Amino acid sequence: MNLISAISVLSTIIFASMFSCSTSAPSLPVNSESNQDRCSATELVATPCRCCKMDCWYTVAKSATHELGHVPGQAGEDEALATLRLIRTCMITECSAVCASTMSARPFRPVPKFELSQ
Repeated sequence: MNLISAISVLSTIIFASMFSCSTSAPSLPVNSESNQDRCSATELVATPCRCCKMDCWYTVAKSATHELGHVPGQAGEDEALATLRLIRTCMITECSAVCASTMSARPFRPVPKFELSQ
């Protein structure tokens, strides 16, 4: 697959990810509502960064499943890796502002404890 056709396929998947498809994709349980791939209103208020990232994950995975006709990765590792790259791109472009506003300016880094031996 040459670069132009790879870019064409990826841009098609990105375009399709803008429109949430109603095809089924494997999903992890998120909440008890019927639409398990979306955060509830209370979850959205409590954890907006997590919900944004989950939305990227499910939207891109569903659109990739729709485009490929099967779960990404089923026909090779390259499909899975391309889908993960698209999910990461979505998280960076769509969730950066949301996640930056919910995190402190300086992330917590534990300070190692040094014990003085005598």
